[in-house]
Amino acid sequence: MNKFALWIFKNDKKQSIVAKKIGMSPSSLVEILRNGRIPSIKFAHAIEIYTNGEIKVYDWLEEEKIVDDIAKTTNIKKTRNKKI
Repeated sequence: MNKFALWIFKNDKKQSIVAKKIGMSPSSLVEILRNGRIPSIKFAHAIEIYTNGEIKVYDWLEEEKIVDDIAKTTNIKKTRNKKI
């Protein structure tokens, strides 16, 4: 579970409302929360504003590094090329 998914859970937010507040489609938000997609800078910034800075833009860089490190150590190809 990424930090943003955890934040939504802890703050008892509805995903559909969160998606609307940050200007994203609900399906795109699901891709970020459940499938490990990394949001574009635009949406990462919107998330930082929406969470009052609890989820920062640079947190997504850390998520990306973790995914890359796992892929390197397990010989799994990184298939996530498209940013949302």
